[in-house]
Amino acid sequence: MDVENLIYKRKVMKQKFIFLTTIILLFAHTIFSQNVGETAPDFTLKTLNEINYTLSDNKGKVVFVFLVGYNCPLCIASAPTIKSDILDVYNSNSSFQALIIDTWDGSAAAFTTFKNTTNLSGIYLQKGKSVADNWSSTYDRIIVIDAEGTMVFKGTTAASSDADDAAAVIESALNNISTPVTDLSGVDKFSVSQNYPNPCTKQTKIEYAVSKPVFVKFSIIDITGKLIEHSFAKHHSVGKYSIDLNTSKLEKGIYFYRFEAGDFLSIRKMIVN
Repeated sequence: MDVENLIYKRKVMKQKFIFLTTIILLFAHTIFSQNVGETAPDFTLKTLNEINYTLSDNKGKVVFVFLVGYNCPLCIASAPTIKSDILDVYNSNSSFQALIIDTWDGSAAAFTTFKNTTNLSGIYLQKGKSVADNWSSTYDRIIVIDAEGTMVFKGTTAASSDADDAAAVIESALNNISTPVTDLSGVDKFSVSQNYPNPCTKQTKIEYAVSKPVFVKFSIIDITGKLIEHSFAKHHSVGKYSIDLNTSKLEKGIYFYRFEAGDFLSIRKMIVN
């Protein structure tokens, strides 16, 4: 009887140990996984030409990452949607960069076959399983990193299903990029220029000047006063800035763009054709 009790107690202790170990591993995975709103850890992978490529080389750009497997049927099925909804729309933007990463660690030849099959335009990076693991992600997933290096989108389902949501995040992240002009002379007051070209079709530029350190908000509203997009709200130093605003997804019509900087307010009309 004592032997049976001892065996039973050992079984119970073993079950408890397995349960606690599982909980600890899951908890650790949650703590150390990469989440939206956190800085994306840097990495270096080789291109198909065997050249080292580092994520931080894209500082100041919005980075779209398509995590794939070199012969993954789901990834190949998602490719047409990725191409039409994201790559064809944003690849012409100099502030956008697309990366296609093989998380199955296949050979360069196998990954080249994937490239030729899908015809996706971007930088192909080999042997990226470690990147997917660090991001607690997998193949057929989308990741978006903004110009500050922050992960702003992390797909949780098939890339084709997440493409619309990812495109909206990319749009917002691109509009959130403001380019300062180094010449600060003559900046003695706040000012906002008329966008040009105006009317515009796919893209337009807006320049503005900030005369003192201040929190600046920029938004777009339609003719009824409805908020269409809150493009950015962030602190600015003294200087001249410009925005390349993507208007390709706005319907034709009259819009207004609104700048707020402390007590300064400027509202200008913009026509989209």
